[in-house]
Amino acid sequence: MIPIIGGLIVAAISFKVGSFSYGAGIINITSVITTSFNILNYSDVLGRYINICATALSGVAGGLLLPSLAVGGGIGSLMSELAPDADARIFVTTGMTAFLGAMMHVPLTAAVLVLEVTNQRELIMPLVISSIIGSWVFQRLNDMFIPSKPLQM
Repeated sequence: MIPIIGGLIVAAISFKVGSFSYGAGIINITSVITTSFNILNYSDVLGRYINICATALSGVAGGLLLPSLAVGGGIGSLMSELAPDADARIFVTTGMTAFLGAMMHVPLTAAVLVLEVTNQRELIMPLVISSIIGSWVFQRLNDMFIPSKPLQM
């Protein structure tokens, strides 16, 4: 019953939000990287995030690598609104790297993977820095909410 409920959640959100909220995310990644302006909005990114969570919690094999790149790219695309004159591709690629590095606990591998996927060689330093910062922030938040040592009585 749980996979059916997860599938209904994904279908409802995808129907409400639109085409950027479902699938592996390769269309999102390529369309965001090939344009120099923001094409995603808050509902696209939130819908994709909820769809990934519903898929993972239902036990259905939906993948984590490409969807996490798509969510990170979406978050970076939203952050590009803070600097509208800057090229949105910088925010998108650093968002992809930071999210993937934090989620998989492999910051340098995430930077190299995004570098190879996007072929944006001039962004090597921002990618490495964003992946290290993203991984560090995730580890600090994880330590804050989930203690690593059991409580002593």
